[in-house]
Amino acid sequence: MAEMKLPEFVKRLQRALADRFAGCKFDVERVSGTNRYRLAVVWRGFAKSNVLKRQDQVWQIAGKALDAPELLRISMILTLRPDELEVSGRVNGRGRSKASRT
Repeated sequence: MAEMKLPEFVKRLQRALADRFAGCKFDVERVSGTNRYRLAVVWRGFAKSNVLKRQDQVWQIAGKALDAPELLRISMILTLRPDELEVSGRVNGRGRSKASRT
């Protein structure tokens, strides 16, 4: 399958998140019928943070990396530990999630 061409602002956000969360993995998906994007960030270091702290961290980074109109085009950023992804894969019966890809 051909890889999706991402807009520059999404690439910039990925770089900013990768700078802060070294070794993280991403999955990016365009929201069907819109100009918005969803991201999943999987990082081992999230084990030290609860979900609210993770969300504060990623949205703070997004707010610095993107201008206001670009930020509005990010509909969701999931923050997962690798073990949470594995559980999710077993629960939904599909094995590994797309977010496990680099």
